[in-house]
Amino acid sequence: MSKKSIQISVYFLKATLLIGIGAIMLLTILWIFIEYTDFTVQIEREREAYISEKKAWLKNIVESTAAYIHVEYVQSGAITRSEVQSRVQEATGIAAHLLDHFGTQTEREQLEALIREALRPIRFFSGRGYFFAINIDGTEELYADKPELEGLNLSYMIDDQGRQVVPEMLELARNQQEGFYEYNWTKPGSDRNNHPKIAYLKLIPGLDWVIGAGEYLEDVERDQQQKTLTYLSTLTIEENGYIFGGTMDGISLLGPMVGQNMLETRDVNGVYIVKELIRLASAGGGFMEYVVPPFPDVQALPKLSYVSSIPEWSWYIGYGVYIDEISTQIAQLREELNRQILTRVLYILLLTAILVVGIMLTGKSLQKHFKADYTVFMNYFAQAAFEGLSINISSLKMEEYRGIATPLNAMVEKKNQLDSDLKLSLEEQSALLREVHHRVKNNFQTVASLLTMQSYQCEEIAARQALQTAHDRIYSMAAVHNLFYQSDTFSHINIRDFIAEITANVQNSQIRSSCDISMETDIEPFDITLERAIPLGLILNELITNSYKHAFTDRTTGKISIVIHTENGNCQCLFQDNGSGKAEENSSAEAAQGLGLELIRVLTTQLQGHIRCKTANGYRCNLSFPL
Repeated sequence: MSKKSIQISVYFLKATLLIGIGAIMLLTILWIFIEYTDFTVQIEREREAYISEKKAWLKNIVESTAAYIHVEYVQSGAITRSEVQSRVQEATGIAAHLLDHFGTQTEREQLEALIREALRPIRFFSGRGYFFAINIDGTEELYADKPELEGLNLSYMIDDQGRQVVPEMLELARNQQEGFYEYNWTKPGSDRNNHPKIAYLKLIPGLDWVIGAGEYLEDVERDQQQKTLTYLSTLTIEENGYIFGGTMDGISLLGPMVGQNMLETRDVNGVYIVKELIRLASAGGGFMEYVVPPFPDVQALPKLSYVSSIPEWSWYIGYGVYIDEISTQIAQLREELNRQILTRVLYILLLTAILVVGIMLTGKSLQKHFKADYTVFMNYFAQAAFEGLSINISSLKMEEYRGIATPLNAMVEKKNQLDSDLKLSLEEQSALLREVHHRVKNNFQTVASLLTMQSYQCEEIAARQALQTAHDRIYSMAAVHNLFYQSDTFSHINIRDFIAEITANVQNSQIRSSCDISMETDIEPFDITLERAIPLGLILNELITNSYKHAFTDRTTGKISIVIHTENGNCQCLFQDNGSGKAEENSSAEAAQGLGLELIRVLTTQLQGHIRCKTANGYRCNLSFPL
């Protein structure tokens, strides 16, 4: 305590003076920063106004285009239905005309052939459409696509959804005379029958034919898509502007690189452009800024685009504008501002350098003293927790540290006293617990010995066996306390050692000269508590004893196996023998007379587990309980 101490407050005062000087410089810098920030805010507002105007314009273009596509899509369905109906009206008109003029002059078969051949060559819808005719009894009269089916009754044919197409068509014609019918059917050039189709049917009463024609909806949609793409690809909104779009899986349909998968296309900043456009379109539409990749005949410049989805066709479409013009203007203004600020910054840096030198000199001295006392404290804390040492107060220079060291030393002294008392208490408790387990073990062994001695006095085999069984049960409980007595801890024992002692005891007490029984165990070495060990040991004692007594009565050799492991916080125990399978029957009889399976069930309930036993190539039991 004779050494002169140094107060932290003194150093704090010096530091405050330096900070004050520095604050003046910082305020100057802050003034320049505010000026620069105001300029930036102003420029940003102008940019936001420019972008907002462009966004509204882009959104209007894209949404108008999407609305156009939707209208065309809706109208294409109505137009298709109208065209199919018109074709059928044309065909039925031809059939009615031939029927009126030749119906009384020509044989029925010749008249039908005349109508059939008049309609057969007619094609429409780019060659995809044709006429068909079905007799009211279901016979195919005209099948221009597959003439080999004519004359056959096709009522049995169904589409991919299990619908009986021909009977349903005839039912519609009988009830309504004419009308539309939608179904899935075969298609020229395809071996599948799942092509969606819409047909118009009309009944010719005098002929008993139903004449119809249809169009494949997927072809209508494809034609409409191609028509839309052709229109949009020629649409010019402004110079260098174009509608772009593609499928939701990344195939480009409009714009650059048509027909290619663009999912992996990235701009100079590493942004996956098409993936992000698809994400925005799927979410209902949105804006995106990016740099256009160097596509052929396309400028690689910053661009702002709006994108929306065409859910009817799983497309996305968009339109964009280059935004490099405003970026160039902003860059020029920012460069001019930087030149103005740079001159002021040079002056500030000179003054700051002077301040830094002063702060470093003062701080170095302060750091030296702090570091010395800090080292003393760190060495103290590193050893005090384990060695109970006190800090040397005279080695500290700073008065504040000395004030901290005094109560710390008092705390260490108190801790050392408590540690000593706790250690003595733990030693006494350990000795007491060890003695308890030792006496319980001795008492169990005494009872087991008495039962063994009593069994020697019994002439009846059943009584002797009952006493031996009781001896084994008590010995299994004694084994637990014996292991706890030998263990360094009193909360758990190793299950492998415990099972080994139980099996050895049963083997020694159940020696049979007529049968050689081997015992195989596969025990995972984990710890188990006293509350779990005793019921488990009694259960295994019952199962092993039962197998020895009943499973191998007609055998010369036998095997008992025990497998124990943990799974998801549970103990899984598998017991099985390869005996005659009579162990279960005999154990049931024993349960009716004494303990037997009832003891096993009670012990399983005590373990909060469950057990399943069955006879299959021997006797097998599965026991599971939480650890």
